[in-house]
Amino acid sequence: ALGAGLSTGTLCSTVNKMCGSGMQTAIMAHDLLMADAATVVVA
Repeated sequence: ALGAGLSTGTLCSTVNKMCGSGMQTAIMAHDLLMADAATVVVA
């Protein structure tokens, strides 16, 4: 996130293709968008 120029207050999650974290992150992004808690999610 910092390398992309986002602020230190930006929420982030580490995604590893070898475990369920990738799917969990996609679900979390979906939920945030549906709840209007986020307007943009970057993957």
